[in-house]
Amino acid sequence: MDKDVSEIMKIYKKKDEEAKKDWLGTTNEWFYSISSPKRKGSCAEKIAKDILLKSGFDVENKPKKKKGEKVDKKSKSDYDFLLNKKKVELKLSCDYMGKSSTFFQIRPWQDYEYLVFMIVEPEDVTMYSITKEDFKKYCKKVCDDKHSIIYAGGKKKMGILKERYGKNLFDHYDLFHWVKKTNESWPKGTKKLI
Repeated sequence: MDKDVSEIMKIYKKKDEEAKKDWLGTTNEWFYSISSPKRKGSCAEKIAKDILLKSGFDVENKPKKKKGEKVDKKSKSDYDFLLNKKKVELKLSCDYMGKSSTFFQIRPWQDYEYLVFMIVEPEDVTMYSITKEDFKKYCKKVCDDKHSIIYAGGKKKMGILKERYGKNLFDHYDLFHWVKKTNESWPKGTKKLI
């Protein structure tokens, strides 16, 4: 292996070991160690529903498709479950560093009414909810900032899109990642669930 490549790999190995160190021996170490994003997401959804149910919320699975019913692949996963009869899209973060939480693949075109942000830390789980409309307002507000909302496709594409759509960007782009800094307050309209 090239010396420069080897040095880079060592740096990232050290970062990974440091991140894992925070989780070793903790209650939620098993969850952090799930390597498959799909399996981790599925597990998070089950955990979230159980926690919310035990906290007194009305939680239902989304209706299963009927036999022979054709479902558009795009709409098949528009929301994860029903919370108090409202369609919910769950977003998970477990990048515990005390600095921020990152929520991936927020899709504004999907058919959900609420986003629920689930943060798994070594010894804690918290959840916050916000309506899709309030989150859209937040996105339009911070669109001119240099942080918080990251549009999939990178900074160059974000600049082009911001130039084209300005504060209406959320209505014209189909995939967002949100980095919520620890010292940054939650968007207006956000409620802590647990």
